[in-house]
Amino acid sequence: MRHQGADVSLDDLLGYRFALVVRAECLTSRLREWAAGHDIVLVRPGVDFEEHDGALLRFLRARRLDFVLVRPDRQIFGAGDVTALPRVQAAFTARFVPAMPAPHERVTTAELSR
Repeated sequence: MRHQGADVSLDDLLGYRFALVVRAECLTSRLREWAAGHDIVLVRPGVDFEEHDGALLRFLRARRLDFVLVRPDRQIFGAGDVTALPRVQAAFTARFVPAMPAPHERVTTAELSR
């Protein structure tokens, strides 16, 4: 595939973190903010990179997928049309975003130094 004028592999483009592959017409500012807020790389086939054979975009279209959330080990965490996105985001948050302790459970720096 081509990215910024160079041939690169999909692994190099995505890096080794979560990646959200989304069809360009399905990208919203809220989705962009969500991905950025969770350090998820966001890529749009045909916009952010050009495939030599178009296989990824064909895969998405053939399965009627608007997005695929890929784990760092390249397994698919979730995928679907835009209506499935809130469910996948909630599952990601439940599984990978640490919960903040309740205000009364938080430990202050002064308490730690005692």
